[in-house]
Amino acid sequence: EKIIYTVAKFIKKDKTLKTLRSKLRISGQRLFLAYFQPANNKTPEHEEWYKNNRLSIVRQLAYSTKSNNDKPFDTDVLLFKIQAIIGRKAAEMDEEPDTFSIGSFSLEPKIRQLSRDGEMIRLSPKESDLLKMLIQHKNQLMPRSKALLKIWREDNYFTGRSMDVYVAKLRKYLKVDERIRIENVHGEGFRLVEED
Repeated sequence: EKIIYTVAKFIKKDKTLKTLRSKLRISGQRLFLAYFQPANNKTPEHEEWYKNNRLSIVRQLAYSTKSNNDKPFDTDVLLFKIQAIIGRKAAEMDEEPDTFSIGSFSLEPKIRQLSRDGEMIRLSPKESDLLKMLIQHKNQLMPRSKALLKIWREDNYFTGRSMDVYVAKLRKYLKVDERIRIENVHGEGFRLVEED
């Protein structure tokens, strides 16, 4: 997932063709995603690739240089996964409402603002993302690992402790409304409870 996320960032920033033509640095490795027709010194193998109008893989990607995973990752598969992720993200962004409500609070995640009775609280990006996820899982379990991977991009001891600090901050903001609370579900995650 780290490779897919990194390549998707390059594509969003530099567009697909430039990303395919460039050497990328991922996990300390410089690599090409695709090999394009050279202006000269074509081999018969190159001619066949281009005749079939397809990209050829110059290098197989490994998931990580530090893991013991020796299975190569096919670039064609990588590109299809990137397209799927970008498509899903675009669909999620289109469907997301501008404002979320919980109890007497209103959250506007795009401007990272939590409001109640005309009082505004400016949230950090992580506070806003975490509260939005909790609201989307209202009265249901929000798995800890899901939030860590989506917001912090990794699930480990240190990011877990960081998330606990942000949950404590959110509890402080929300405590003025007695109908809502954030509960710990030991070993699994959190639940934002709204009582009627």
